[in-house]
Amino acid sequence: MARIRQNVACSACPLPPYFGIATVKEGRPLKIMIATGIFWPSVGGPAQQTELYRRAFEREGHVVRIVTYAIAGSDREDGSVSYLDGSRSTNPLSKLVRQFALLWRLWQIFSRFRPDVIHSQTASGPLPFLVGLVARIRGVPSWVKIANDPEFDHSGRAGLSSNDIVATRRPRRTAAQIANAALTRTMLKLYRFVWVTTPTLADRMNERWNVSRSRIHVESNRFDFHKLSDVAEARKLRCVARPASLLIVSRLEPIKGIDIALEAIALVEESVTLRVLGDGSPENRAFLEDFSRELGLENRVHWLGAVEPDYVADHFRDADILIVPSRFEAFGNVIVEAMAAGTPVIASDVGGIPFVTQGDTCATLVPPDNPAKLADAIEWLLRHDEIRQQRIEAGRRRVRDFSIEAGVDRWADLFEANLKARTCP
Repeated sequence: MARIRQNVACSACPLPPYFGIATVKEGRPLKIMIATGIFWPSVGGPAQQTELYRRAFEREGHVVRIVTYAIAGSDREDGSVSYLDGSRSTNPLSKLVRQFALLWRLWQIFSRFRPDVIHSQTASGPLPFLVGLVARIRGVPSWVKIANDPEFDHSGRAGLSSNDIVATRRPRRTAAQIANAALTRTMLKLYRFVWVTTPTLADRMNERWNVSRSRIHVESNRFDFHKLSDVAEARKLRCVARPASLLIVSRLEPIKGIDIALEAIALVEESVTLRVLGDGSPENRAFLEDFSRELGLENRVHWLGAVEPDYVADHFRDADILIVPSRFEAFGNVIVEAMAAGTPVIASDVGGIPFVTQGDTCATLVPPDNPAKLADAIEWLLRHDEIRQQRIEAGRRRVRDFSIEAGVDRWADLFEANLKARTCP
């Protein structure tokens, strides 16, 4: 990654877009702060992506500080990670006090680390708002990564039950979602740049959230494919099992459409089984397990819970098809991982998925919320070996665009754009 050149103030701009001005000396490594809601040993896309970013930056000689919530305990430092108090409270006054405590803690971390660039890996909850506020006041160039449409993200997380989704097929806007939307709009204004993962999401942020095109950067998620490539080689000699083994790797949330997959499995005439990797709230898990029993699938669907990323590759190796029945998906990390592992994919034709799969080139796409179409696609793909193999090969070619190596230079460009923007709005 190139060293970032020193920025020169623009005489045409009487006032900078930030309250303060940070400086970067010619040629020295950058000090990069990454804020994330979850980090190792927690399991999930943000934790995995943050760790990949950290390794890539440190390989290039830059200094990285991770800021995240503690799984247990309160504020503390652990090597290159600064932990925030991760405790929760339902009392409004306690919540308010906690936000001020988090703000003060972030201010202290900024003062000690003195970052050149700030990246918020999360756009949900109070953390990105507080990080953006401190970055703005301290004059540190910053950007926030939007990995999912905030409106859909709120629908999937803000107290919406699976039963609501199944009954109406449409998320209902609650007071909490409306408040979250207002907070998100304010948060987006605090950051100089907004990083999105697909062109579709860039359009959405511009049209729905009024983020100007000049502030939006499209940069895909990045992956380390070494272990998955080994799985792909091992799969070359594999034939479809009988019964065929289907796989879902997902949080158990309404927006992920797992109920649709269950209905589809009940309609499939072929002999198939389904393994579900991932967990969610007790309410959502109980609903899905009950729904599975109502459909008579208790002996065909296996709930495996959360699995550490290192073991997911083993499940890709043993699966005949990965199913991604999401109602919305801004990117679809698991699709990229499955393609790298040589596992065929059937996914909903929503959000950024067609961008990732290049339409039907690398995967079989079906309309969302349509169990019958999903069932037909499962049966069709299991019967057409040649097409299944063509899409596997196309997927393995496509994932080269998402490798961690391919992203290093792009990140350097993003950093430099951020630093140049300190004085030119």
